[in-house]
Amino acid sequence: LTVGNVTFTGDRNTSHVENKSVVIEAAKLLGVNPKRLGGALTHRTVKSGVEKIKAPLGVQNAQGARDALAKALYGKLFDWIVSRTNVAIATNKYSASIGVLDIYGFEILGVNGF
Repeated sequence: LTVGNVTFTGDRNTSHVENKSVVIEAAKLLGVNPKRLGGALTHRTVKSGVEKIKAPLGVQNAQGARDALAKALYGKLFDWIVSRTNVAIATNKYSASIGVLDIYGFEILGVNGF
């Protein structure tokens, strides 16, 4: 959730992180360098042959980069939760219950119904 709280100032051609404290907190939670995280959200790197070119992103594109990162993090986290849950409920015995993991949480349905 913290990554989604990053805001930007700037224009169509450049952007800067407005609330650096949020980037610092997000970087701490992710275990990455805050300056590199801020730079990754406000710039893109293009590789041409062996040369790398760093180009600034406008505010709208920086917001898109932030949202794409948040979406990727949520996706990876959800996959990890599903994997861990599958390991936790795995059994060699036949079971008459169904485990369901959705966006609202985890439920065990002992009977087919609501």
